[in-house]
Amino acid sequence: MNIADVFKNGAAPLDRNGRSARIGASDVIWFSLFILLGSLAILFPFWVLGLVALVAVLGICRPLLVYMRFGSLEVWQLLVLAALTGYIVLNYGFANLVFRVGGVPIIVGHGLMFIGLVLAVLSCRRVIIRACAEPAMIIIWTLIAFSCVHLIFDIPRYGFYALRDSSMFVEGIFLLLGFLWSTRTGSAVPIMKWLMVVFVLHWIYSLSFLWSAELNAWSPQSGIFLTVPLLGSYWTAGFYLAAGALFALLVGSHLVKWPGWTMLFLAAAQLFGLAIHQHRSMYIGVVLSFIILLFLGERRMCAKLGLILSLALGVILLISVLGIQLAGRVGPVSGSFLFEHAHSLSGAKDTPAVGSIYDRENWYGEVWKRIGSSTTNVLVGEGFGQTLIDFTNPEGVAVRQPHNSHLTVLARLGALGLTLWILFHIFVLKSFIYALRRRAQLDATVSDFILWLFLFYVLNMISSSVQPGLEFSHGAIPFYFLMGLALGIIRWQRLGGTLRDDCRENPFRMRRAVASAVMP
Repeated sequence: MNIADVFKNGAAPLDRNGRSARIGASDVIWFSLFILLGSLAILFPFWVLGLVALVAVLGICRPLLVYMRFGSLEVWQLLVLAALTGYIVLNYGFANLVFRVGGVPIIVGHGLMFIGLVLAVLSCRRVIIRACAEPAMIIIWTLIAFSCVHLIFDIPRYGFYALRDSSMFVEGIFLLLGFLWSTRTGSAVPIMKWLMVVFVLHWIYSLSFLWSAELNAWSPQSGIFLTVPLLGSYWTAGFYLAAGALFALLVGSHLVKWPGWTMLFLAAAQLFGLAIHQHRSMYIGVVLSFIILLFLGERRMCAKLGLILSLALGVILLISVLGIQLAGRVGPVSGSFLFEHAHSLSGAKDTPAVGSIYDRENWYGEVWKRIGSSTTNVLVGEGFGQTLIDFTNPEGVAVRQPHNSHLTVLARLGALGLTLWILFHIFVLKSFIYALRRRAQLDATVSDFILWLFLFYVLNMISSSVQPGLEFSHGAIPFYFLMGLALGIIRWQRLGGTLRDDCRENPFRMRRAVASAVMP
């Protein structure tokens, strides 16, 4: 049949398979949709890009969400995961998300976490006393009580800013929430799979930094003390990119039956994201993680970490060769800049962002003067409500802390508070060391998850030594919860369906019992 026959007889031409090639209504609709999408992309490129990114996120994460098994979780666990997802992915923006009831601001993140805590306590009444008896938990209760004594005097003088400054101690209560989570059957599997999903989401969100100005411009705004955009904050991006890369390397292969290279690709992609966000503390964190893995005899993991570092650096080198310009947080994404940025840690003049190191030296000096200004400040600290340093950011907002969470503890709660803080970390480290020495007796998944939780702790300590990582809720709440989970997994085990702790001297002696504590 030729084209003349088509016009003459009204017959449609046939394709190679003998089927009608007539243009139908569906073809017209799809063609119109693509024309419409193209037009919108020209008129509103940023919105269309966001829509495409959303579709991509849903497509990538759908298989992972299936693995989460939400049906096996209790209501309080779902509330906790929702809040933690917001804190990790949207960080500062989510921490300031509020809605008002009769003019009273309700913080969404805190609301979800405290409701989850109440429901968890009611659900775990039989073990609550024994969970609170954990040494690290006792120290946290003491820090909270000490902070409350300060608040009795500080809130009348300084208002709710005092309560805001005390959050890094008060939010330690969520250590208990992590403990209680660990007592549930199959407790670690949903958390690990949730972390897998969250780190993928966070990586995708971190790449939006390249369009952060546009994102901030149209983002909804919220807040209590300050009104800030919900979207476009990346305060903890570098930290979670490093933690996410290590998670994909250590735990990812246990969770999904994907080819081995996919986890290497995901880890390398997150390290490439770190090259965009350019956090020097995480440069140190990745190197220190490599040393820890080597010390623990994880030669295979060291080789994989070296490989993904090479892949990430290779992509950066390729970008430089092709002349592609990517603007990072501090400077261009290029090998030469990253080398100079890392070199600035030595304090060398004219290196990128070396001025922030000098600023920290000045801030630390200011805080030390405040601490030594009176005997009371030395012993019990000056409490909460006043800024610790004299500095304002480019937006004119006063910075309240010296970018060192441990020094903040000393300034706010004095030598007594710092002693309690050090004891807390001693108990945490003691538990990790105890578990890491017995990794050979553990199920491989449990063993690698505990190792990752330890590296998460190390990265957090590095970050909070040069940043106010724990003074803000988006840093403190995930930290306390995951540390409580880690201590709980190490502490508890399920034998015969009941919770027992009569294996204190060697809670890892029964491999199957420990595996059953975290695997369904």
